[in-house]
Amino acid sequence: MSMLVGTCLGFCPLHEAKERRKMQELSKYERPPYLPVKKFRRSAAGTVIKPHDVRPVHVLVETTAYLLSLLPSQLTLPLDLYHFLDDRFRAVRSDLTLQGAFALDVLQPIARFYILAQCILRLETRSGSVPYASLEKLLEDQLASVLLLLRESSVEFRRLLEDQLASVLLLLRESSVEFRRLYLVLHQDARDFCRPGDATWRSTLALCTPAPYLSARPSSLETNLLARALRFRKIGADVHQQMVVLAKAYTKQDRFPVADLARFLRLDDAECALAILRGYGVAVTPSAEGEPAYFRFNEAPLPDAMTSDAMTALLASEFAALKTLGGDATFSALALLGQPL
Repeated sequence: MSMLVGTCLGFCPLHEAKERRKMQELSKYERPPYLPVKKFRRSAAGTVIKPHDVRPVHVLVETTAYLLSLLPSQLTLPLDLYHFLDDRFRAVRSDLTLQGAFALDVLQPIARFYILAQCILRLETRSGSVPYASLEKLLEDQLASVLLLLRESSVEFRRLLEDQLASVLLLLRESSVEFRRLYLVLHQDARDFCRPGDATWRSTLALCTPAPYLSARPSSLETNLLARALRFRKIGADVHQQMVVLAKAYTKQDRFPVADLARFLRLDDAECALAILRGYGVAVTPSAEGEPAYFRFNEAPLPDAMTSDAMTALLASEFAALKTLGGDATFSALALLGQPL
């Protein structure tokens, strides 16, 4: 059986673009000056896929670059734009699959996009529901996936996003050292994932295991935007684990400077450390007469988790650090090119 080879040389098959214009189903990201891009559709059983409906690999490379060019220059992402890109990237991957193709110039940028998107949207949906301003934008777009979002909680939304990220990284895990490391970082906490004989796994684990009390120098994974972004969803659990360790190591007779906690947790400033302490209900003695602000562990049992406000402050602080790591690079450039790892 011969493999299908696409012959569509545009971002969108002509008949689809014509039909969606007629039915007024173009997204606001497809109306002038933008261009229509093929939508994702699940093929019904028995459907015959025609070559002129499928874009060849070189067109998919161009389509991916075009879609990423729609991103804001900064690390921000309107929800309606995310859902537009997510749908179109699914269509891109579908065209690759139909042709039995594996194109790194397509899949790697898409994977980097999902890595960064999950950080941005996790922070922006901390309220537990989609903000009204974002819903208003979503209603301007007629995508079925966007309408589906209106019936979903933000927790379910994040799960769907993470499923997309995991599936793309699975495809790419053997494509380069960069993506092998990113895949390992994503799954480092999974049961039975460790392979003792795997040198890449051992070196990756050593790089990403928190040990600020052993070294003042951040590891290469801590200074790589994408690797650190993958840990964004687990930062609350990581901080809690380290707080538990500290609570076991120090008594209520020990004064623990707030600035030392910030350094231990690798936070950029003491204000975030103060927010975390408030989130755990830990009393802080303000600085006075040259003595720095301090607190004591074990004056009360440590709660199982910090408050929502403290978690929001932690995520905001970490996201600010991610933006600093990105430097002057645009969102699109970070997705297309990544960073050395």
